[in-house]
Amino acid sequence: MTIRPSSVIRVAALLAVLSPVPAFAQGAQTQDAPQLGIVAATPGNLAVIWNYSEQLAIRPSLGFAHNSTSTDPPGAETSSTSWSPGISVLLYTRKWDAVRAYVTPAYQYSHTSSDLTTGGGATSESNTNSHQFSGSIGAQYDPQRHFGAFGEIGLAFTHSSAQVVGAVTTSKNNAWSIRTAVGAIFFF
Repeated sequence: MTIRPSSVIRVAALLAVLSPVPAFAQGAQTQDAPQLGIVAATPGNLAVIWNYSEQLAIRPSLGFAHNSTSTDPPGAETSSTSWSPGISVLLYTRKWDAVRAYVTPAYQYSHTSSDLTTGGGATSESNTNSHQFSGSIGAQYDPQRHFGAFGEIGLAFTHSSAQVVGAVTTSKNNAWSIRTAVGAIFFF
């Protein structure tokens, strides 16, 4: 399985466009509150949060996964790699001491490339692209100036299409699901 340079360039370009440079931005936030933070969240995303103002934050994210399996004695081998850039806009609605409630619309794109090699040496490659739109409610707790934690729950709609490379047919899928996330924020 090889990662195509064009795929990496597209993901990097998307993140560059979606991730504003906070050093040049002047939000309406007080000087005491940190504006930028690194977010480590589950399910498996790394993100940046930019607090533009007391009521608005932008959270671009990137997920990555690679999986490889093989059988013993040698037989079928599978390998898959997935990239998933996304963006969320946090609209803070209420504040109680160190806790803030928010609603967040979000979008996440995902591209997965998979390779299958059978014991006889036959190979096939498939690509899956998905677009997820979601809306969630959440709470963020900032007990310290440089640390915070959050949790959110919401509803997500995902449209995906998969194609075996070289095949003429494409399978498409639409799905509704419950979306949850928890994470830690390290402000600086």
